[in-house]
Amino acid sequence: MAEQRYSLQELGQIADAMKQFGLMETGQKHDPSSTVSNWAPAHGPGGLFSGLGVRPSMYATVPQPMGLEDIIPLRPSRLHNEVYEILTGQTATEGSAAADICSEGPFAGKLKVCRQVIPYATGKLDTETERITSFGRRDTYADLDRNVLNQQAVMSPLMPSMLQRTIDLNNDAAKKFYEAGLAWKRSAALVDINGVAGATSNAADYNLWITQYNGLRQMITTGHVDSVTLVACESADSRIVSHNAAIASNGVNGQSFIANLVNLVRSVKARAQRIGMRDTVFGLVVHPNAWWGITDQWACAYYTDRCTGTGAGDPVVRDAQGITNFRDEMRNGQYLLVDGMRIPVIFSDGVQWDGVSAGVFNTDIYIVPLSWSGNPLLYRQFFPLNNSSAMSWIESIPDAGIRIENNGLYAIGGRTTNGFCSRIEMITQQRLILDAPFLAGSLDDVQITYLVSGFDPYPGMSDYRDGGQSTRFN
Repeated sequence: MAEQRYSLQELGQIADAMKQFGLMETGQKHDPSSTVSNWAPAHGPGGLFSGLGVRPSMYATVPQPMGLEDIIPLRPSRLHNEVYEILTGQTATEGSAAADICSEGPFAGKLKVCRQVIPYATGKLDTETERITSFGRRDTYADLDRNVLNQQAVMSPLMPSMLQRTIDLNNDAAKKFYEAGLAWKRSAALVDINGVAGATSNAADYNLWITQYNGLRQMITTGHVDSVTLVACESADSRIVSHNAAIASNGVNGQSFIANLVNLVRSVKARAQRIGMRDTVFGLVVHPNAWWGITDQWACAYYTDRCTGTGAGDPVVRDAQGITNFRDEMRNGQYLLVDGMRIPVIFSDGVQWDGVSAGVFNTDIYIVPLSWSGNPLLYRQFFPLNNSSAMSWIESIPDAGIRIENNGLYAIGGRTTNGFCSRIEMITQQRLILDAPFLAGSLDDVQITYLVSGFDPYPGMSDYRDGGQSTRFN
């Protein structure tokens, strides 16, 4: 084979291409902590797709987690903290009734506000240390490209935007960014609901966050206080109901599951009507596995709940076909019917789904205000790392090797040793905003029997399935 030679111009083009993915740097002040390469390439020795004599097309069983990140708006904000106030009430009228129109009368009560402060969380994710000599290598002539037939479309706003240009997993850089995108999605689905355990939490999927942001569990709660005075702000509190029983049984408050969830929805809608926000759009956030049990119970009991017959002469009648049609319509439309209104249902794998006994799981259900009069009430903010000051600094450093993706959501850089052993680093700052916690609520600890066998996205869950290996040696 003839030796391949490159001109200086071609070498420069290759270096520029490598810099785009943060794979070639020159400064030794950013050396990776280790030059040992333990990464899994797409092809070549130890490559994921290097098995010889294998059909080039394949199917994938890697589920992308469901969560709020694909549903709620994503907005940039350059503010260090999101500081807002809720007009929480008015004190009682003061004074006594006037003796006549010329006498002193009572004074109107004073308005009160409650301040809330939401800081940014900082997230960071790295690749393993990579050797430039491994990129593009093939084992043999039989080490062919692979085609994942059921590759899911990369539409999530948290997926690195370069994947919209290529999702070719045979390309080592694209494979790495796809793995990173899945990691950010898996983390967001969990943290959006649960927050994180703390700044030093190293639990898998939570450990992408150096500092934390609050999830729905911390925001949909009681006990809100003014951030300055720590005075309680009861009117900012959410509506929390504990069922703490099987879905087919009455809860600890003596009410059925149907009654508890209907009353919860009625509570937040009544609050919205009282404060001039009647047209608020609400959504229910549930674990996808819980949806089967919820719709089974709703179809059987919603129309007859709180109806009691007096005997053979006054029966409560059920239509079997009508029950099935009602259940199937809700499942196909992904909504729950409450007081004649279709409440959209949002699936999130981050919602509690804890095993209680064989085939029985404990879960929570959230009702959240999505928008009012076209204004989002639940949304994600990110600090735009492509702001003019940041870009001016980046551009002032020759060969900085920093690139910005997703309109400023991610900054991507790298650490390198002599340009040969390097790793990619991604950073982001995000937070979840719920402007109206007083229009949100949760129904806690509902036990649901689940006997469907699907694919859960997180290790340790009952239906998590994987197998095989990350590298391949023939």
